[in-house]
Amino acid sequence: MRRTRKKISITNIYKAFFLLITLISVINLIVFVAGQKRASEDNYWVTHTHEVITTAADLDKQLVDAETGQRGFLLTDSPAYLEPYYTGRQGGTEKLNRLKFLTRDNDAQQQRLETIQGLMQQKFAELQETIDLTNSGKKDQALALVKTDVGKQFMDDMRPILDNFIEEESSLLAKRQAKYQATTLTAQIWHVSEFIIVIVVLLLGFISINAKVVKPLAAIAKLSHHLAQGKMVEFPKHSEIEEIDYLIRSFEYMAGEIESRSAALVDQKEQLQLRVDEQTLELIQSEKMSSLGQLVAGIAHEINNPVNFIHGNINPLTENTQNLIELVELYQETYPTASVDIEEKIEDIDLDFLKEDSLKILTSMTVGTKRIRQIVISLKNFSRIDEAEFKEVDIHEGLNNTLLLLEHRIKATSDRPRIQIEKEYGDLPLVKCYPGQLNQVFMNILVNALDALDERDHDRPIEVLEQNPSTIKIHTQRVGIDRVTIYIDDNGPGIPEAIRQQIFDPFFTTKPIGKGTGIGMSISYQIITEKHDGILYCQSLADGGSRFIIEMPCDLEHSSEKGSKEVDR
Repeated sequence: MRRTRKKISITNIYKAFFLLITLISVINLIVFVAGQKRASEDNYWVTHTHEVITTAADLDKQLVDAETGQRGFLLTDSPAYLEPYYTGRQGGTEKLNRLKFLTRDNDAQQQRLETIQGLMQQKFAELQETIDLTNSGKKDQALALVKTDVGKQFMDDMRPILDNFIEEESSLLAKRQAKYQATTLTAQIWHVSEFIIVIVVLLLGFISINAKVVKPLAAIAKLSHHLAQGKMVEFPKHSEIEEIDYLIRSFEYMAGEIESRSAALVDQKEQLQLRVDEQTLELIQSEKMSSLGQLVAGIAHEINNPVNFIHGNINPLTENTQNLIELVELYQETYPTASVDIEEKIEDIDLDFLKEDSLKILTSMTVGTKRIRQIVISLKNFSRIDEAEFKEVDIHEGLNNTLLLLEHRIKATSDRPRIQIEKEYGDLPLVKCYPGQLNQVFMNILVNALDALDERDHDRPIEVLEQNPSTIKIHTQRVGIDRVTIYIDDNGPGIPEAIRQQIFDPFFTTKPIGKGTGIGMSISYQIITEKHDGILYCQSLADGGSRFIIEMPCDLEHSSEKGSKEVDR
């Protein structure tokens, strides 16, 4: 019976590799810390010895400074020379004490320092004695004491001892420097050895991983590339690495799944392409509406300025005209007999008609400017170019503004009477929505209704139109606590069932080419359902005509329920 080889896990390989590197790093850290500690200690003693030698040299300098100050004082009697004397004396004492502290573990050096201390005391006593004699007026005795060379003998006895002290410290310094250099060299050799060991371990690890992991993975990647190109491939039967073996089995399963899912992917591609087309069209329409909104707002602004100027001046002009008429009438009463030229001019301009007609003209101008201002306000409210955000609005205001903009379609023409607009507005709260988008929905539905009525009325006699006029009825009501419903009815020819089922589909239209794009109702449906969490559907009325129903929450952000109906588009 063939024995099954136990597979190796990549995780275990990396764990072993990691543990080995960690072990080497820990050993290196321990050796490094120990080496640093030894090097630090050796460096400390080198610095220590340097300080001893420097302090010993400074001691000799301080003694020389003290003696120089004493000699200057004796020669000049100037107290200024006493400052270097006292400074040298104090400095020499401090340096001697520092040397005793630094060499406290060296008995030979301590003995030398004791001898030096005794000689220093005798030297300072000799110097102080000459200064005291000088201060007491016995300068001759002070100079005689100097000439005895007693003080010089003290220095001659002290310097060999101090030189021996420095020589021994210099010898100790050389030994300690050599030890410090040896410790540093040993640490450097160890670091280089450690670096070489780590490089060797990493190299061996990389070679092993490359052979057992990287190369098999590269082979599998190449085979998978062939598989992606639709070529038939044969994966290896097995691998020593557990994860790679599992990967091979997974690729074999994937190869089997690819063919079975190809057909599904083709279907999904077609559906996605259709969705992309819809989204693209929606974006184009959105850009068009945004540009239209900007254009409408701009035109409204440009119209509003001169209209306000004209409207604001009509009342003063009316008063001025009235005053002029009253002045003419007063003049006629005061001077009833006018000259022939004036009478002829009155007759030519028909003064009575002019007085009556001027006021009528001003009145009609007032009515006209008010109408223009109403249209401008409706244009600005309808475009809502500055209200793309979510906000509370009056639904009835949006409906009224839309109807006002469509007044040119609603008013009577030479071919038909005025289309009747019936409003049954309920008591609605302010609705939180996207005002501009909602106005677009109202516009699309009302335009479709007007198109249907115009098409039907084209062949109807004027008598029939007057007896049974085209009518659009708008009814609003509150449903439950937090939803509103808007009904828009028309008494047109109605919508056949086959068309009603497709009316919200993108690009579907029954209008001639050039008159309809088939996207208005589709976009309206998306605005209500996707943007406002509502429902939009169409019904055919029993007595003819069509009804569009919009149901939506009053506040989308806090809506607690969906639409009361689920309607099949």
